[in-house]
Amino acid sequence: MSKTKEKKKILPKIIITIIILVIVAIVATYILHTQKLLPNKIENFLKPMLEKVDSIFGIENNNETSKNSENTTEEEKQEPYTIIKVLDEDKYKDAQIEEILNPETMIFTTYTERTTDEVSLIKINEKYGLISNKTGEIILEPKYVNMYSDIAEEDYEYIVGMTDTKTEKINLSTFEIEDYEMSPHGGGSLNYYEPNKKEVYTEEYEYSPYESNSTIVKRFNKIGATLDLCYEKEEDEMKASSKVGYFNVKTGKIEIEPEYENGTQFINNVAAVKKDGKAYFINENNEKVYDLEFEDAQNIHNGNAWVKIDGNWTLIKINDKTEETEQTKENVSVDWKKIYSDYLLAGNLKDFVSARGTYPTITFVDLDNDKIPELMFYDGMEGGPRDNTSYDVYKINSSNEVERVGQVWNGPFKRIGYNKKNNTYAFETDPLGISYNEEMVTIYTENGLEEKITDIDKKAYSLEDDGYELKDIKLNETTFSDTFTDEARKQHIEDAFNEYKTIEELIK
Repeated sequence: MSKTKEKKKILPKIIITIIILVIVAIVATYILHTQKLLPNKIENFLKPMLEKVDSIFGIENNNETSKNSENTTEEEKQEPYTIIKVLDEDKYKDAQIEEILNPETMIFTTYTERTTDEVSLIKINEKYGLISNKTGEIILEPKYVNMYSDIAEEDYEYIVGMTDTKTEKINLSTFEIEDYEMSPHGGGSLNYYEPNKKEVYTEEYEYSPYESNSTIVKRFNKIGATLDLCYEKEEDEMKASSKVGYFNVKTGKIEIEPEYENGTQFINNVAAVKKDGKAYFINENNEKVYDLEFEDAQNIHNGNAWVKIDGNWTLIKINDKTEETEQTKENVSVDWKKIYSDYLLAGNLKDFVSARGTYPTITFVDLDNDKIPELMFYDGMEGGPRDNTSYDVYKINSSNEVERVGQVWNGPFKRIGYNKKNNTYAFETDPLGISYNEEMVTIYTENGLEEKITDIDKKAYSLEDDGYELKDIKLNETTFSDTFTDEARKQHIEDAFNEYKTIEELIK
C-alpha cells in the first residue's frame, strides 16, 4: 500500500514537470521565432501555429511593417540608372559621342536647348552623323567630315554637313537633307585661361582678352548656364593643354580652374567632366551632383545621358531622385517679389521723369512661362534709336540676381500666343514701321527676346506663322520712379505685384 501511495505522489510531479518543460520549450521556440533564429525546417513545420500566436500578440502588423520597410529599402536600392540603348559593339566600337553644343562649332552660340536635347553628334572614322538623345537610334549615319551651324544662316533649325564632295543642310526638326550652295561661314572660338595672368583670353579672329556682352550672356541664359569652357594655355604656346576649366561669361573671371581632362558645356547647371580617368557630373559650384562614375560621359538631356560603360557608348536614364528637373519646378521656391522689390528699392533703375511730366512705369509678366515673371520698365518718354517707345526687360537669373536681358521696341506686348504642338507660349508686339520698306515685331519666347523684320509689301511677321494661336492682351502698368519717396515706391511696387497675371490668367 505504501508503494502505491508513493507512486501516486510522484505522478503529479512528473506531469507538472513535463508541462513546465513543454511551456519552456514553446516559449523558447517562440522567442527564437521572433528573433529569426529558428531553423527553417522547424519554422516551416510550426508556421501555422506561430502565425496564430503572432496574431494573438499583435505582432502581425509589425511583420507587415517590416515587409514594407524591406520593400522601401529595395526601392531605395534600385539601380541609379536604367539602360535605354547600348551601341552595337562591333559597328560602333571606336565611335565617339559629342555634344551638339561644343566650342569647336558655332552651334553652341546659335542653337537652342530644345535642339540639343534632341540630338548629339556621333563621330566614327573621322566622319560625323547625328544620334537621338531619346531613343539612342542613329538618325544620320556618320558621313560628314565636319558639321557646324553657319553664321550666315538666319534659320538656326538647320545644321551644315560637309562631305568629301559637297555641302548639305540638314533640318534639325525633320532631318530632311538638301544641297547647300552658300560658302560656309561656320567656326567657333576657343577660350584660354592664363594662370600667370589669372585672365581669360579668346582666340577667334585674333587672340585677345575675353570681353563679355549682352548677346553672350543671353545665349548662355538660354541653356541655363553662367559658365563657359576654357582651356589652360600652355606657356608660350597658342594651343590648349589637356586641362579644362570654366569661367563666368558675365564677369570673365575664372570660376573653376582647369583641372579636368575633358568637360562639356553646362546645361541647366550641370556638366559632364572627366578626371583621373573617371567621368561624372558636376554643378556650377564644382560639386558632384550624382553618385555615378563612368569611363566617359556627355551631358544630361531631360534625364538621359550618353555614357561609356565597359567600353561601349550607352544611353541611360538617370533614376536618381535628384536628377535634372524642369526649371519651372525649381523656380516655384524663388521669392521673386522680394528679389525685385529689393532691386527696385535700391535705386537700380535710372532716375526718370519724363520731359512731358509723366512718370515711368513698370509691369510684371511671365514672358518665358517659368513661373517667375520678368520686369518690364518704360521710362515714360518716346524716342530712342528708332524713335519709338522702348521697354527694358529684366529677369532673375540662376544666381537670383536681376539682370537686363534686352529691349522691346514698340512695346509693351499686345498678344499672347499658344502653340498646341509644342505646348509653348510666346508674346508678340505690334508691327513697327522702321523705314519705308520694313516692319518689325518683337517677340519673347522661352528662348528669349527676338526681333522679326519683314518687307512691308508682305504680311508682317506674326507668331501665327510659327503655329501659335494668338489672343489680344492688355498688360497693366504701374507708375514708378526713383524720385518717389520710399513709402510711395513701396506702394507702387506692391501695386505692380497685385496687377501681375500668370499666363493661365492671361489666356482665359
